[in-house]
This record gives sequence, C-alpha cells and structure tokens, in this order.
Amino acid sequence: MMPPAVPWAERARAEHDAFADALRPAGVAVLYLTELLQDALEYAPARKQAVATVTSDRRLGEAAAAARGPSAARLAGNRR
Repeated sequence: MMPPAVPWAERARAEHDAFADALRPAGVAVLYLTELLQDALEYAPARKQAVATVTSDRRLGEAAAAARGPSAARLAGNRR
C-alpha cells in the first residue's frame, strides 16, 4: 500500500522551478541531484564504488551483507 501523495509537493515543485528559472538569467547554475547522480552512475568505476560503499555499511545489517554477493556485482556493472 502506497502512502498518500503529499498534497503540497506539486506546488513546492512549481515554486522551486519558478525560482530556478529566475536565477538562471543571473548566471546561476541550477543543479539537480537526481541528474548528477544519474550522470555519475553511468561511469562504471563510480557505480562500482557507490554500490560497494552502500552495501558494505555495517549499520544496514544482514540484508546488506547478503546483497554483497552476485546481485551487488550486477548492480555495479560486473557480470558474474
């Protein structure tokens, strides 16, 4: 079951986009984290390091330890 959508999220996104549009003519570079992450993860060594870092965090427990096997290797772009 999915939680209900945040009722103000759409308006917040519209306000953010309007603010970003106002900043761009002043020479401000507006960066979006999702786009930066996608770009970084297209680079195989960065993807491999990100997967290894996330799945090796001991605070994540047994589920992360299990994910360090072949599934994690596939996520990192290594074929086993």
